[in-house]
Order: sequence, then structure tokens, then C-alpha cells
Amino acid sequence: MTENVKQGFYEFMSMQALTFKDPITLVGGAYVSTENFKASTQFASNVVAADGGANTCLQYGVKPTAVIGDLDSIEEKSKVQIESFPVKHGKINSILYKINNSCAYVSDVSKISEKDYSRLKKLNYFIVDCLRYDPHPSHFNLDQVLNLVKIIKPKKTILTNMNNEIDYVKIQKHLPKSVVPAYDGMSFLI
Repeated sequence: MTENVKQGFYEFMSMQALTFKDPITLVGGAYVSTENFKASTQFASNVVAADGGANTCLQYGVKPTAVIGDLDSIEEKSKVQIESFPVKHGKINSILYKINNSCAYVSDVSKISEKDYSRLKKLNYFIVDCLRYDPHPSHFNLDQVLNLVKIIKPKKTILTNMNNEIDYVKIQKHLPKSVVPAYDGMSFLI
């Protein structure tokens, strides 16, 4: 992009960004340079991807606000893949969700079958029920979670569903670095 064209683009985008209340960047499936993608999303951070534009967004580390179209040109690696399998929640079954083979979420669990441990290896994130310190018939306690983490070895474990006996500040001091308590509003990219 020549300097004059580049300056004109920035001026145009600045004027447009000032005339719309909530401008969007619409990303299609065609090639877009890193420079243009960053400039566009700086002016209009609400990103909408049209079909293969989702691939471009993810390539640049941006999660689109929405994906529109018939979705026929979205690469498999860009799609969310969710696998579920049963776990025990006391005397009843509950469900563990595994997302994109990198994150597992299980909020109500007292037992995960050992045959499923191999499905939980190589996770980036493991979000798991950890109700309290003492054993409970329907939920994991801290010792159970830490023992499971030693077996499946996720990169990061996030404790959720904790009751009021687990103090956030105090528990942080006693956990391995790869294990953290969840907090309201916590988010991360999978």
C-alpha cells in the first residue's frame, strides 16, 4: 500500500468510524493483509465474518462477534467441535464436554471413569467441579481434583463450583501454578 493510499484509507476509516454508532468490520473469504486487518479492526472492533472470513479472523487471533452465510467455506479447524461423555454426579449421570480437543468442562461430577482418562490428556484447559475440601457424595473435592490433574496433566486447570468454605485468596497460595480458582467474568480463548 503506497503512503498516499494508506493515509487516504486511514482518513476514510476515521471519518466512517465517527459517523456510525457501532461500526463493524465485515470480513469475507478473500485474502486480507495483516496491516489492513489490524487497521480495520482498530476502527471497528465489532467483527462479523462472512463464511470463509471466519478462517481469516481466527488466523489473526480474532473471535468474530457473528459468523453469517451458509458456512460452506469454513475450514474444519475453524469450526467448534464438541464431544460429550457421561460422568457420575453422585447416583445420577452428568455430562463432561470436550471442546476442540483442547478444553474440557465438567461442573457436576463425583467420578470420571478411568477408561475416559485418555480422552482428557493433552488438554489446554480443564474446567472442573471442586465443591469443597472434604469429600462429598455428588461433587469432586480438592484432593480428588488434584489427583486427577496429576494423571491427565492439562496445561491449566480451572476450579469451579466452589462453595463458601474455599476462600479464593487462601486457596491460590496452596495450589500448583497450573491450577487456579475460577472467578466471575473469567474468560479465555480455546
